[in-house]
Amino acid sequence: MILLGCLLFLGIILIGLISTSYVQTRIVKQLAQNFTKTTSQQMTFENLKLSWDGRLEFNNFYLEDHHKDTLLYVKVLETSLFDFKNLNKNNFKISELSAKGLFLNLKKYKGETTHSLKILIEKFKKDTINNQKVNFKIDNLNIEHGTFIYKDKIKTESKTVHLDSLNIFSKKLTFENNRLETVLENFEGQIHTPEVKPFKINALLKYKPGKLYLEDLKLVSENNSLNGSLELLGVNRSLKNFKSTGIIKMEVLESQWDINTLFPENKNLESIPAFDASFIIQGGFSALKFNEIKVSNIFLDFKGNIITKNISDSNRQNLEIITNSLSIKTQGLKRLSFLSDKLKKQLNYISNISDNNNDIVIIDMNGNIVNNKYFLKGDEKEILKCAEDLKWDIS
Repeated sequence: MILLGCLLFLGIILIGLISTSYVQTRIVKQLAQNFTKTTSQQMTFENLKLSWDGRLEFNNFYLEDHHKDTLLYVKVLETSLFDFKNLNKNNFKISELSAKGLFLNLKKYKGETTHSLKILIEKFKKDTINNQKVNFKIDNLNIEHGTFIYKDKIKTESKTVHLDSLNIFSKKLTFENNRLETVLENFEGQIHTPEVKPFKINALLKYKPGKLYLEDLKLVSENNSLNGSLELLGVNRSLKNFKSTGIIKMEVLESQWDINTLFPENKNLESIPAFDASFIIQGGFSALKFNEIKVSNIFLDFKGNIITKNISDSNRQNLEIITNSLSIKTQGLKRLSFLSDKLKKQLNYISNISDNNNDIVIIDMNGNIVNNKYFLKGDEKEILKCAEDLKWDIS
């Protein structure tokens, strides 16, 4: 009984010491020194608060990369560690992790093969005893007012990836044996393309080396939306050089597209009405197939397939469209600003054009089929001429 009382008394004293600003300041300095010794990179943070129940909070967390630039900054970070016994085994179990004012700045410098965060991770791997893997679980992850930047300083033509105004909430985040899985309940913000575009994503995210899978994917940006799934496959258990070696598998169950909001700089697209679409994508950037395409809007219904080659190379691009069925309500085409006035006038003679397995059918304004097998007079000549002009004008 006396021994138990002594242990309880010592525990209270220990908790009291940890709660004092003096002890916590010493902890901050020691952690920063150990980090710098291991990585040769500076780390600083302020106002560490550690409670006996596992609550941990600190402000102005700063981490530099190996070129002395900012790698990570967090204005306020709050968490709760409730499984201290496994910390020495590199196992972390966290109930809540909240970060406000997060700035993640990744760079791939000249003469290096990977980005700055990966280089830091590799330093920790070398320092870990027996290369022991780090595992962690986070019940709830919340990021507010985040910014993410990635810049490849090796490729001059490479565009900077810039996301900001990020608000992220995910549940059941697990990282074990180099596999990551989480429920992305909300991932929203702005992307600079360079135009600023808002976006919002929900998905079940699964990752393992060489494979990224987004299940139950929902993507919204302005008047555009998409529901489906996306899978990215790399080679040799890596997504490195994905543009040249990777494979895309995507199923779009339903989607709505407003072309004008996607490409506002192209004034010819302003008059194109929004359309619904579903399709399946499979292949690499050198040969990408769009199968089971269904596209429709107020004047168009299209079913078919598209085969693209070298889609990312403007000098070698090739596009093949295979039409299973096509129907155009030609009166709706009059709203397209890029069609000539002469062609719009000719459209007065046609009600509908359809193509079913290369069998083209033209319907005039009286509902009659116009066929070039027969001797044509007057309006019928204008109808066929309009169809031919329309074919060349659109292509």
